[in-house]
Amino acid sequence: MGVNKEKLISLVKDELQHFIGNLSESNLSETVVGVRSQLDILEAVDRALFLELHTNDSRTENDTTHQENEIVNEFEESVSEDGLCVRGYYTQFIRGGCILPKDDPNSVFVPEKVIRDLELKTGDFLQAAADIEKGAHISNPRRVKYQFEKLKETDEDIEDVRFVESLSVIQKRSDLPGLYVSITQNDNDLPFEAKIMDVDITKYRLQEGDIIDYAYSPENFNYGKVIWKYEMDNFVEKIAVEPKKKEIKRKKNMEMDDVSTSELDSLRIVTVGGDNLKLHKTAKNEIEKRGGILEYFSGNEPKETIISRLKIADLVAIYTESISHSAMNLVKENCKKYDIKYLCTKNIGGSILVKKIEEMRV
Repeated sequence: MGVNKEKLISLVKDELQHFIGNLSESNLSETVVGVRSQLDILEAVDRALFLELHTNDSRTENDTTHQENEIVNEFEESVSEDGLCVRGYYTQFIRGGCILPKDDPNSVFVPEKVIRDLELKTGDFLQAAADIEKGAHISNPRRVKYQFEKLKETDEDIEDVRFVESLSVIQKRSDLPGLYVSITQNDNDLPFEAKIMDVDITKYRLQEGDIIDYAYSPENFNYGKVIWKYEMDNFVEKIAVEPKKKEIKRKKNMEMDDVSTSELDSLRIVTVGGDNLKLHKTAKNEIEKRGGILEYFSGNEPKETIISRLKIADLVAIYTESISHSAMNLVKENCKKYDIKYLCTKNIGGSILVKKIEEMRV
């Protein structure tokens, strides 16, 4: 019979009281190490699953050891009896990844969206739980939908199995057929033109000018795959063809509203989230005609790209209506880290956004 959760917490509490009670200048470092070790145990206890145990004064030392091993074994790869929950270590591929070895019949594929949201790397310990409500079909594993959770990050520095060229523009070549993407490992290197596979062109419906993330093997630039296609609305402002009467009315309104000022005085503003193209166009016009600079991100861009732009921002606006939790937390944490003012708001018009920005500057 094992030690229950309450007993383990009591033991840790006694140890913490011992360390704090004997704290002195001479044993400060030793105390810090001891306290941290006890906190690690508490964290493991909090994550562990415990069975209901009957009170019995005849607990043995072997029983205690067995229960402690159950906590340690929480991060052992496993599959539930009904096959609905899989736990295991994550392995990265050129595109996507998996939990459990690829040749294991219970292996679960991890898509790029999850890799981005959870910021996964090889060695992380994950859980994949079949989402019945969203139409899981256990009889056909390929149609099962999963909810993924990262239970533990790896501490190991594992060599990358792929390099990623982010925010790359697809190009054509005059001398060769097909679509290509430029790869540059170092600033001083000449770019290498990698040909995009036909299967990826079909899968993502790619064409010249599309913006993608391209992953490739560190050992072979020719072996690569498209891992993400960005919506063009996030990068290019499309000009709509309007009926003549509406065009005349629009021009009159622009003449009335197009009064440039310098009240924002080159203020650099970054907005993250939101999927309303008209909203972003309006916000951009309102801010730029007041002398400000607006840069927009959907939140799906690589972590490094978003952070690099946040570092030079004066103000940040987070549109909460359409943004992942991981992207929102990333922006908030880095705004706090670099002491950047930010606001959270739903989709709002450009003039109201300007008003909120002015209030933040006071």
